[in-house]
Amino acid sequence: MVRVAILVPNPPVVITAVFTFLIYISCINLYFEKHSTLIIHVEIISMRVPLSEPWISKQDKLMMMRCLNNPQLTDGPILRQFESKFSKVTKSKFAIGVSNGTQALQLSLISLGIGKGDEVIIPDLTFVATANAVIATGAKPVPVDIIPSLNISIDSIKEKISNKTKAVIPVHFAGLACNMNKLSKIAKKHNLFIVEDCAHAFGTYLDKKHVGTFGDMGCFSFYPTKNITTVEGGMIITNSKKLSKKLYSLRNHGLTKNLIQRDKNTKPWNYDIKDPGHNFRLDEIRSSLGLSQLKRQKIKKYSWN
Repeated sequence: MVRVAILVPNPPVVITAVFTFLIYISCINLYFEKHSTLIIHVEIISMRVPLSEPWISKQDKLMMMRCLNNPQLTDGPILRQFESKFSKVTKSKFAIGVSNGTQALQLSLISLGIGKGDEVIIPDLTFVATANAVIATGAKPVPVDIIPSLNISIDSIKEKISNKTKAVIPVHFAGLACNMNKLSKIAKKHNLFIVEDCAHAFGTYLDKKHVGTFGDMGCFSFYPTKNITTVEGGMIITNSKKLSKKLYSLRNHGLTKNLIQRDKNTKPWNYDIKDPGHNFRLDEIRSSLGLSQLKRQKIKKYSWN
């Protein structure tokens, strides 16, 4: 007797699995029927496999508990450490922590002056947050086709560029980098901004450069299904000092000084507001979780053609 166990990740596919297996066994029976008797015992094991599970270690929990003993629980020194570490890992000059990945995209577009009457090209295969971030600025998202790799089509981008197009948001789908070299040439030719959606792509390199450093800005998500998590949170990276300064201000109501700078001068009321901003800060507790997770990341660089 032959004992066979079939592991089925999802109950609805049980029937298909059984029929496929029986057809295979029938072929074996044809061979053995004149020689011996083949008895088959089939055991089907059904289970659900989760898409992802956040990895929260004891050290992660310890870091968060220690953070609660600090008097400053938001916009503080741990956020600055997290930003600095993230900047080093991605080899970007500046990193700006925000409340989530959607707000990272929205804030990036706002900092570039994109708004009502403008168009932003996005791939038609992406999470709705990409389009929502564009709509939140008053601009219009323009979806274009994708290629078999599930990334944005360069040819489709060319077809959709109009005199209203101000930016392109390439999404590095499932961690596979878009063709940033070709896209950068198109953006330069048509004077377009590039805001990279790197929600899936922390740890992804192309030509020895981390994604997010090819365009004007790169936006990351720390949702629980991502490579690292802060429960909710996001990060913007850029090599532009001018844009980083604007982003730091816009995430904090448009204030010209953060809380650390104001406390240092013993005059927390001494600040100005130059632009209407938002409350998109990343607090110290979530920053401590992100920093802890970031410290144990081991990124291996691969190249493919």
